[in-house]
Amino acid sequence: MAQAPPSGHFCKDIVPSSELPLVQADGGFEEPVRQVLQAAWLKGKEWKQGQTIVIKFLEGTEDQKKLVRRVVDENFAPLINLKLEWQDEEYTGDAQIRVTFDPSNGAWSYLGTDALDVTDQAEATLNLGWLDLPGEVEESKNRGCCYGVVLHEFGHGLGGWIHEHQNPIDNPLPEIWNMDVIIKDLSGGPNF
Repeated sequence: MAQAPPSGHFCKDIVPSSELPLVQADGGFEEPVRQVLQAAWLKGKEWKQGQTIVIKFLEGTEDQKKLVRRVVDENFAPLINLKLEWQDEEYTGDAQIRVTFDPSNGAWSYLGTDALDVTDQAEATLNLGWLDLPGEVEESKNRGCCYGVVLHEFGHGLGGWIHEHQNPIDNPLPEIWNMDVIIKDLSGGPNF
């Protein structure tokens, strides 16, 4: 059975059971792109093709912001038909994705366009809670742990991607898991 990473950090996202029938399994990508992008996401959570997505940092150090921009620009920008516009704290316009680095709040993201439901522009729609650990930002310049965390959370935020264990298509995992043990283990911090 897979275990949580040694850091004890993991991503949380919640998909209401009423939305599980909306899951898309392969996205209709041609090979070999499909092999690289294997993912499941919720239909209807995708951003409109060609849309400009304003991503605003509500806080963060310059190193944290540089890392996030680099990871997203290297990995998502070449694959998606979206224009990403990066803004810092002083930006006063509307931002579709708003990023914080709250270490007490884990790592999480709203799924795709669900971020639009958060109308308070001061409220985060994506948190990268452990990019403040000593050495993590520096290590991530070489694709360390936090590089993957940024990639993972922006997969949720830009793509509406869900975790594979939430994919109802040919998914045996929920049937073999001991849900009482999982709920007890994962109900505590940092993600509750």
